[in-house]
Amino acid sequence: MKRFLMVLALALIWLPGWAQQMPRVPAAVAPFVQGEYDFTRTAKAKGTRAAFLEFLADDAVLFRPTPVPGKKWVEATPSQQDWLNWYPVFVDAAQSGDMGYTTGPWDYRPKVTDEKAVAFGHFISIWKKQPDGSFKVVLDNGIKHTEPKVKIEPIVQTPPAVANAGTGKKADVVKETADLLKVDEAFSKLSQDKGWLPAYLSVAAQDIRLYREPNLPFVGRDKLRQASLGPDTKVTWKPERADVSQAGDMGYTYGISEASPEVSVGTQKAEAAQPSKTTRSMFLHIWKKQADGQWKLVLDVENVIPDKPKG
Repeated sequence: MKRFLMVLALALIWLPGWAQQMPRVPAAVAPFVQGEYDFTRTAKAKGTRAAFLEFLADDAVLFRPTPVPGKKWVEATPSQQDWLNWYPVFVDAAQSGDMGYTTGPWDYRPKVTDEKAVAFGHFISIWKKQPDGSFKVVLDNGIKHTEPKVKIEPIVQTPPAVANAGTGKKADVVKETADLLKVDEAFSKLSQDKGWLPAYLSVAAQDIRLYREPNLPFVGRDKLRQASLGPDTKVTWKPERADVSQAGDMGYTYGISEASPEVSVGTQKAEAAQPSKTTRSMFLHIWKKQADGQWKLVLDVENVIPDKPKG
C-alpha cells in the first residue's frame, strides 16, 4: 500500500481522481479512505481474491460468520473474475493515528463486465498501521441487505473529533485492552439485569451505527428501538478478543452473543414473532473513548450463526 507522507503533511487535502465529488477529508483519515479506494480498484482490476490478499494484514480476521484467519481463508478460495465494489461513507481514526475504521455500501457482480449487481450490503473494515508504516485491514465484516432504493452518495463523513487525530499520547495498551473487555462484560451484565434497550442506551454514542440483516444500517440513538429486538429479549455478549489503539482511545471487541427469545421487528422487513429460542451470533463492537474518558459504543454488528444441520 502507498505511503502517505505528503498527505499527512497537510491539515486537509483533496483526495485524487476518484474523489472529485467528495468534500475535503481530514489528513488523519486519508490513509483509510485512500486504502479503501485502492482496495476496490484492485478488486476490479485483478479480482476480489487478489485484492484481499494484497490489502489484508498477515494476522487479519474475517467473519464467515465466525472469525477465521483472513489470508489463509482467502488463499483457499478459488480465483474468479468477479467484482466486489464498495466505497466508504463514514470513517474515524484514533488520536494516535495507528487505527481507524471505515464503513459504507458494497455490491457484488459475478463478472467484472456485468452491468447489474446481484447482492448488496454494508462493510466494516478496521485498519491498523503495520511495522513498515503501511496500513492494512486487520478485521473485515459486514452485512447483506436489499438493494437501496436511493443511491448512497460516495461522500465521506467523519466525526468532529477526528480533526485531533494523530495528537494522542501513547497509552498503556495492555491496561486499556483489559479495561475495554470489562466495559463489554458490564454491558452484557446490564442487558441481563435490565434488558437490551437500557443496556444499549447506557453505552451508545449519539451517532451509533447498528448493523442487522436484512436492514440498512440504523444510525443514531433514536433508532435503537427500531433495530432488531423485541422489548422482552435478553441478550448476552461474551467477548473473545479486544484490541485498542496506541492512544487508548479507540478499540474493538468481538465474540459470541446470545439472544432469547427472538422477535424481529426491523423497520424494513417486519417479521412475525417466532417461537422462543436462543439465537447465537458473532458480534463486533467498535468503541471510542469520549472527552470525559468513558468508552462509548460507536458501531455494532451481529451476524447470525446458522444452526448446525441435524443428523
